[in-house]
Amino acid sequence: MSRPHHSSRSGTRWAVRIIPLFIVGILAVATYAVVGRLCISFLYKRKHQDGVVTAFLVLYFLFFMLMAAAYLRTFFTVQLNPGVVPLAPEDQSEREATEKAFYSKDVFWKPDRSHHSSDLGRCVRKMDHFCPWVGGMVSETSFNFFTQFCFYCGLFCAVGLAVSAYSFQQHHKDGDPLDGWALAAIVLSCLFGTFTFGMALTSFRYILANTTNVDMLKRSHTITLAVRIPQSTPPSDKYPVIVYPLRGPPRRPGSEGQQPHNSHGPISARDQLAERKFAILRTKVRENPWDLGAMENWKSVMGDNFIEWMLPIRHSPCCNHESMESDYKFGPLISKLRKRYGIPELETSSRGGHGIELQERGGRRASD
Repeated sequence: MSRPHHSSRSGTRWAVRIIPLFIVGILAVATYAVVGRLCISFLYKRKHQDGVVTAFLVLYFLFFMLMAAAYLRTFFTVQLNPGVVPLAPEDQSEREATEKAFYSKDVFWKPDRSHHSSDLGRCVRKMDHFCPWVGGMVSETSFNFFTQFCFYCGLFCAVGLAVSAYSFQQHHKDGDPLDGWALAAIVLSCLFGTFTFGMALTSFRYILANTTNVDMLKRSHTITLAVRIPQSTPPSDKYPVIVYPLRGPPRRPGSEGQQPHNSHGPISARDQLAERKFAILRTKVRENPWDLGAMENWKSVMGDNFIEWMLPIRHSPCCNHESMESDYKFGPLISKLRKRYGIPELETSSRGGHGIELQERGGRRASD
């Protein structure tokens, strides 16, 4: 069984423990007010509006169950599988340790779209934000469940608002004094409904654009891609080229003008057969190489069918990292980059592959 991943900050750990209890308390009060006081005691027993009460109760408990299921799925996923990148082996060589320090703080190679979380002290794949309301880090493994929770919570609050507002109107119509429970239910429904609907709409926006909170904070950054090119491609002053396998240790950013270190000597005949050439290309600011189009972006996060969109059943398809090109499927921007830099297509590209490795950089792209 997976070991829970907790925040390294004591204040956050306490918030994660207390907030779920607070949510349970709010739901208990809301259920007592909406179901017990307004639906049963007032609308059913006093007003005898059986049909209205039945409709309200069906909707209330339907969205309550969907919301609770999505919340529990999110909470346990965040606790047990928050999408952290595995640590490098402890017995790695000295050279690997040097590369580890270069690529990230805690892994040998920092995967595409992963970011270091100061809360968890680990790199997280497709990290979105740390949310104490759901118990921890929302990332690729939980973003679909988190979105469903926010959506159903918003609908749940809308039903609560409808019940309380209708009851309030009935009290006013009968000339009754102000009902404190109806007023409290209206306030709570508006407060939490506005918050969760706002979160749901933001999540929908991010899903359709195939982006995250972290990506939005880095909109002024560019993405550097290693795009495979034919071995016969002539040199160009538009882009640098790198050949794998490397004949020396990887060079760090800023050392492109230095000569490669050849302490390892000539490569073997086997490595020569596996030799690949890559052009180092940089996107423009705000360009997203993972944008597949709205519908494909949606499916990559929410799933391939309507049932997966509605129910917290499976992890997002984007959690599958079996591709040898990138951890996440690339969109049409790669073909545009090839045309922009005048790079010929590969046969693998015509079959849907691009042969890409990735590195993110801050700052704006230098003019070509």
